[in-house]
Amino acid sequence: MATQEIVNQKARCYMFWMIAGMMMADTSGAYLKLMYLPMLEDVNAIGSYSWGSATLAYLYRFFCKASQSIQNEIAEFLPLLQEPYTDDLIESLPDYCRVGRDTWRVKVSIFCWDVVVVHLPDRVMRQFGLLWVIPTLFLFDSTHFHHDRRRRSNTNWELEHAQWLLFWNEREQFICNAPVNHGPLRYEDPYLIWFRRITRLLIGNPNPRPQRQQGYVPNSTAYEIMKKSKTKKGKE
Repeated sequence: MATQEIVNQKARCYMFWMIAGMMMADTSGAYLKLMYLPMLEDVNAIGSYSWGSATLAYLYRFFCKASQSIQNEIAEFLPLLQEPYTDDLIESLPDYCRVGRDTWRVKVSIFCWDVVVVHLPDRVMRQFGLLWVIPTLFLFDSTHFHHDRRRRSNTNWELEHAQWLLFWNEREQFICNAPVNHGPLRYEDPYLIWFRRITRLLIGNPNPRPQRQQGYVPNSTAYEIMKKSKTKKGKE
């Protein structure tokens, strides 16, 4: 019969594989980072850590890396992106998964060792069944993505990120709220007016762009789409 210590050891092994091999996997292949092991020493304390926010921070960091031209791989716990969080799905979760649901909408910095990024729920309020609102700025160090663990094995990351940990420790003060969304937004809604002003409505491939050709129109793709649309309506 297995003793409690053996049970704890096997539990640590499984959680280590789950954390380092799934939730916070990287592009190194079959290697697992040992830095997570100290967090598993006290079995009773493991559940008190915010593994969800750490996983999200790690995912955001890999998205940032994946957008670079020199990067051709992406890792991390991508299933987070594959299934929408519908009301039925949330209600089917155990109670401990739904405790503190308001903290899902906190606008604060989140961490995973060297990784520190900002969680910006006010940009995806519709995901929570709320109306989109024009997001406000979050003052943040623009060089945060330069932080990494290389040649810094003895770094105390709690001290390194002290100024941003203040936001996390007071996270309940930074919950984003908005009215419940009851349908699609009107064209003249302030959010859509703002969105059309700051975004790119069409994205084209710059590679086929003619070089030094007179008469080249950068918005020709948009004009072509508008022309085809009007032609089609005229025939109907």
